[in-house]
Amino acid sequence: MKSLEESVVTSMDGADVRILPYLPYILQDSWEIGTSPEIVIELTKKHAGNYENLRVLDLGCGKGAVSVKLARALGCRCHGIDAVPEFIRTAREKAREFGVEALCVFEEGDIREEALHLRNYDIIVLGSIGPVLGDHHAALTTLAGCLSPDGIVILDDGYVEDDGGFSHPEAPPRGMVMDRIHEAGMHVAGEVVISKDAMRKMDEDIFKPLERRCRELAETHPDMKDLFEDYIRRQREENEALETHIVCSTMVVKNGPAPHVCFEGIRHFNRREFQKYAELFERLGRKQEPHTLFIGCSDSRVVPNMITTTLPGDLFVIRNIANVVPYYRSSAEYLATTSAVEYAVLVLEVKNIVVCGHSNCGGCRALFLRDEELDRIPHTRKWLDLVRNAKVRAEENLSGPVERDKLELLVEQENIVEQMNNLLTYPFIEERFTRGEIKIFGWYYEIGTGTVYNYNSDTKLFEKIE
Repeated sequence: MKSLEESVVTSMDGADVRILPYLPYILQDSWEIGTSPEIVIELTKKHAGNYENLRVLDLGCGKGAVSVKLARALGCRCHGIDAVPEFIRTAREKAREFGVEALCVFEEGDIREEALHLRNYDIIVLGSIGPVLGDHHAALTTLAGCLSPDGIVILDDGYVEDDGGFSHPEAPPRGMVMDRIHEAGMHVAGEVVISKDAMRKMDEDIFKPLERRCRELAETHPDMKDLFEDYIRRQREENEALETHIVCSTMVVKNGPAPHVCFEGIRHFNRREFQKYAELFERLGRKQEPHTLFIGCSDSRVVPNMITTTLPGDLFVIRNIANVVPYYRSSAEYLATTSAVEYAVLVLEVKNIVVCGHSNCGGCRALFLRDEELDRIPHTRKWLDLVRNAKVRAEENLSGPVERDKLELLVEQENIVEQMNNLLTYPFIEERFTRGEIKIFGWYYEIGTGTVYNYNSDTKLFEKIE
């Protein structure tokens, strides 16, 4: 484990512990030297309540800007700890200046030791101090013991995007950060990302006076000029990384698994995937022109765009249990599927229709259940009436007894053919198919291998797509 001095210097983007006694002088012009107090206040308002009774632990508090401003804005009680005595003196002075000395307690100490015995804090702020407490898993595991049952950690740190092609020793990939948080038994409940423009402004406000103070020290201590020049260089390199590659993020981390497991995926989509295809989505925002109607099963393992490597806007998708196409009729039954078929062909004018079944299909397997087992799923039972003919045909085509798994596979494939035939009962599809204006395909997707087989209407066989 690093010494306290090494940890402090590393957290201030230094590499040589000889810089430590000079840091108060170098940073004397900046009060806010880490986490944004405004962001912490914003997140506290959103994720906590009863502000006046909140107990806040600010680890690596620096000069106390977060604690002082938080106490001033919300009236909560703040306890700040930092290893640099000059920073603690400044924090106490600022608390008196802002009139919150009764709400703020600042003390000098090693947060690695203090965190082992502190308890029942509603909010813990761990801001811009690097891996002083270890990686995210180690840090959060330690801090969990300091939290009240419903407490939160406000974690200010940097990461790089998983596919960004950039690495940094102090900024792990986002996916790794999420994994470490989950491994600690926690989840991300909120996040604020600082824009690159805002990051440049913050860096500029700190770097210019920092550089000036380092130059002054280099003049008064010429024998240590290399030390101060190296610190300037490292700060410049760190700023460049923060302003170009590293995502500067402040997260709210809570105990327990995420209550909404897809929220994190949405955030990733907004940050990465949507931006990657921004021009495409801008066009799709005005109009869709899919070339294919994809009729697939609702099964969670069947993902049409992934299987076909297609983009948004390429496929018009219908999904239901067992990839069913009800045969054409003039009635109010099964409108969710029949209306979508009608819309795809008559309005969107798709040129292809794919019926895609798959292995291990729960819908087809349900055809083998006893009546009493189906009684508890009456809506599914009625829907499966549309598939029963596939089971009958599969059994008729057998020349002798087969194992259950083989029979289920035959039913799954026969069902695809059945639904292809049902498509041709729709007059507007039959007309276009006869004129060669629309093509109909039947696919069988083998989940375990990723193999897709296409139905050959001449040979009556499913042939591997290669």
